[in-house]
Amino acid sequence: MKQRKTLKPEVVLTDLRMDKMDGMELMKQLRSQADAPEVLIMSAFGTPHIIEESARKGAFSFMQKPLEKHEVLFTIKRALEITARIKNQYL
Repeated sequence: MKQRKTLKPEVVLTDLRMDKMDGMELMKQLRSQADAPEVLIMSAFGTPHIIEESARKGAFSFMQKPLEKHEVLFTIKRALEITARIKNQYL
């Protein structure tokens, strides 16, 4: 039987609106795991209330669509740097 690999991403970029689950629920499920990744939420429907709620629930960033490539790459790089710093504190 073929073994299934488990992915352990350090950063997850998700849309707020999806078919089966929204980005907030995905973030909640991810944050409940050990070594939870940083979560970046994107949406074209970001109201101040939703942006505040995502921050309160632990999102690393909320990005408004349409996204700029340099902004996405900068935010992912920043999330990876912070994740690396946190991991180094526990080594």
